Parts: sequence; C-alpha cells; structure tokens
Amino acid sequence: MRISLTYLILFSGIVFFFSCIDKKYNQVPKEATEEKEIVNSITVTDSVKEFRISEIEFSCESPLLYTVNKKSENKYVFSQNKKEEESHSFFSINNDYFNEITHDTPFALQQGNNVVLAFSCLPNGVSCKNKNSHLFKNYIQGEDLGLFNEKQEHLFYYLPKDTVYAENVILDFYLMNTSLNKNGKKVRATIDGMEFLIEKWTAYNIEGLEEGIHTIRIELIDKEGNLIPGPFNDSGERKILVLKKIA
Repeated sequence: MRISLTYLILFSGIVFFFSCIDKKYNQVPKEATEEKEIVNSITVTDSVKEFRISEIEFSCESPLLYTVNKKSENKYVFSQNKKEEESHSFFSINNDYFNEITHDTPFALQQGNNVVLAFSCLPNGVSCKNKNSHLFKNYIQGEDLGLFNEKQEHLFYYLPKDTVYAENVILDFYLMNTSLNKNGKKVRATIDGMEFLIEKWTAYNIEGLEEGIHTIRIELIDKEGNLIPGPFNDSGERKILVLKKIA
C-alpha cells in the first residue's frame, strides 16, 4: 500500500510538470506593438521629436538695388543702382547655391537655360519677399532649346546651406508665380526624414538640431500632396553641417 501511494504521488507530479510545459509553449503570444510617432499634417510650429521649426517674424521692404548688364556674348555683371546705399543681396543660376552680390559681380552663361534669381536680404540673410525685391529672368545661350517657362509656378531653395551654427539655422526659400495657404498649395519640408507642411511664405528657424550632418528637402505640392511640375519644385536632398558655437 505504501509503495502504491508513492507511485501515485510520483505519477501525479510528472503529469503536473508536463501540463505546465504544455501550457507555457502553447500560450498565444501578445501581439508586438512597434513604437512609432505618427505625424499627421502638422503645422510648422508643432514639436516633432527633438527639433522643431518656427516662424520668423520680420519686415523687409528693401528693393533690389542691382541691375544686370551685358559685357560680352556670354558674360554679364550685376551693377548697383545706388552705390551710396548699403545692400545685402544674393543670386543663383538654375537654383544652384546662392552667392552674395557686390558691385560688378560677374556671372557667365552656360549652354542652355540660365535661370537667374536675385533678391535683396536683411543683414541676417533672410530674403525680402515683395515684388520690388527680386530679379527673375532666363538668359538663353544657344538655340533649339526647350525653353524655361518663367510664368510657371516655381520654388527655389535658398537656406540653409553649407556650414551653419545650431543657434542660427534658418530655413528660407523663394516662390515665383504662386502662393501658399491652408487649403491650397504648400511647401513640404523634410528634415532628417521628418515632414513639415508649410502654409505661409516666410522664413523659419530650425531649432534643436544636434552637431553633425543633416538633410533638408523642400517640395512645392498641391492640395492633394502631389508635386507640382517644375524644374526646381523639388530641391532634392541638401546636406548641411551643423556646429555648436564655442562660448
């Protein structure tokens, strides 16, 4: 009787052990939830992760004080109209990086379309956005070319570029023949993979960028989010190097 009781206890223990194993390995696992930050159509003042962009309030009515004069078949210069006035101005050709204009700043034409955009700026580099502050013209070199449409809607990337300090990263761009609003066209800015929808044409501070290389891209889009056709309406990915100021 004692032996039978011993075997019964042993048998019950074995059954309990295997039932626990079976319960453990046949348990339905919980569904894994991946942590994602879902970003809807946000305004530029909303915080996203570790950085944000915010509107710069400024007023700039300075006219562009330069005109373009032809020097030779493919060489032109910017000439200042009123030399006694201080002027901060920049220009680019075919939406390449902008360069500062001084009196008699030359530029040479390449074969094809040479889309020149020049505008006056504030001392901090922010572009003036009014009808008297810019020059916009296509200088054509050669024949039988697909002409650039100056009356089309255009977006030009301006800032930031090259190397900047983290305390002063300005996002700025230039629009031609179009406008932005909440229910219409917008500029989609992608900074390090995070998207912002810009509904107002102004300049913006990018705050919170760490030291190192960052990527910025801007696109002119319609109300459905589709890219508006144009040679410069997608800036492509631009890279900048952000540094910290040394106190």
